[in-house]
Order: sequence, then C-alpha cells, then structure tokens
Amino acid sequence: MDRLVKLPLVAALLCCAAPVYAADVADDTVAAEQPAIVITGERPTYGARSTSTATRTNTDIRDIPQALTVISEAQIEDQQLRSIADLLNFVPGASWGTGEGNRDTIVLRGNTSTADFFVDGVRDDVQFFRDFYNIEKIEVLKGPNAMIFGRGGGGGIVNRVLKRPSFQLNRQVTGSGDGFGGLRFTGDLDQPLGGAFAARLNG
Repeated sequence: MDRLVKLPLVAALLCCAAPVYAADVADDTVAAEQPAIVITGERPTYGARSTSTATRTNTDIRDIPQALTVISEAQIEDQQLRSIADLLNFVPGASWGTGEGNRDTIVLRGNTSTADFFVDGVRDDVQFFRDFYNIEKIEVLKGPNAMIFGRGGGGGIVNRVLKRPSFQLNRQVTGSGDGFGGLRFTGDLDQPLGGAFAARLNG
C-alpha cells in the first residue's frame, strides 16, 4: 500500500478511538454495586364504580343506559369547583349559560335548560345559583332521562348527591374571598353519636 494512503488511514483510526479513563471504570464499578431503586405509587382517581341515586338501586355505572360523568368530592376540593359553571368545564358534552345573571343554566348535548336539576334523585326546579358546600358528588347524566326520572329535557340532568354522616369525627371551617368583595364561609360538622347513629351539619 502506498505510504501516502497509509498515513491518513492511521490518523483516522486514532481519531475514532475513544480513550478510557480510570474514573469511568470506577463509576461503572460503583453503579454495578448499588442496588436498584424501585419506586411504587398509586395513581389518584376521581371516578366512581356504581351509583344508586338515578336508579334507586346500587347499579354499576356501565349498566346505566345514559352516558354518566361523576364529579367526586375529592375532585371538587382539589380543583376548587364552586359552581355548576365551574363543574361543567370538566364534563364532556356539557356547557353552561349565563342564566341572565341570576340562575344556573346548563346545556347538555345541545339542549338548554334551567330546570333539569336534581338533589338525591328528587327534582330541584328552583331558579338560583347552587353552591357545593353540602355536596358529596355530582352526577351528570346525558341522554333521554324519561325512563328514570319521568319528565325532563332530552339532553340529560345534573344530580347533586348530598353529604351524609360518615361515622367519623370531622370538623371543618373554611373561608374565602375574591377581588370583587365577595366572601364565602362554610362549615362542616360530622359527629358520630353511637354505634349506629351519627349526624352531619353543613352550612
């Protein structure tokens, strides 16, 4: 082989060779001696598996003939949902209207209504803004609801499930305000009274 060809070839091989340092060997040895770190955790979920407010019996959500979205108390607290308008931002197929500034208005699957509200499965037709201070969860059913609730709009309903005694001592007071001068104070007293009796007061 010609001498002029050998020199560039040798130079190229020397440039491609990676040097090995003692520190690299030491790091590999330490890494091999350290035990593997395994991190385990639980993904938080807000969903519910069953409900009884719409069907009057404990029924799996997958067996309910409407599309159902459940907003739990944990999600309400984590995301600081304080109104129907805030809540419907997390419900697919639903939105809210202004209600002329004095009442809740919902739009479920294109049907506007100010009356398709329920509390524990009982119709709540009063025209006002609903607060969540005493709510355990909210169920939004989308689709024709005459089969379950009798009369109602074709878009669906919003059913609020009230808090019930949990037989665990709990006292909670919260306060909040906004830049427009609005103030809000809530209280929740959950008091066990015995083995089979308990009381809960919300305000």
